[in-house]
Amino acid sequence: MDKMKKLDVDAYEWFDDKNPNARDKSIFTLMFMVKDLIMVRMQMNKDKAEKWDDTFCSKPRAKLLKCVKDVCGCMSMKCDRSHFQVYSGATSNQCAVNLEKRQCSCRK
Repeated sequence: MDKMKKLDVDAYEWFDDKNPNARDKSIFTLMFMVKDLIMVRMQMNKDKAEKWDDTFCSKPRAKLLKCVKDVCGCMSMKCDRSHFQVYSGATSNQCAVNLEKRQCSCRK
């Protein structure tokens, strides 16, 4: 544990907070204790995820809904197989989009 304290003080303090009597254990016992801590944390995250109503978690879903709201005023016109012209009604901007090359004229 002294080596761990010298290498990474934050990791040492975190582990010491989780189990203060871990200093006297063998490395195998400590590895099993870490495995158990990780398994408990994964199960807690899984339980939290099962309560979600949608396939997205809350923060990415909020960002996605904001993007959807911003895009509602846009119109696209197909020029050929992979080129589109996109018009933004709110800002009167227009962009050329190439789907094959994944390029847009609005991005520099």
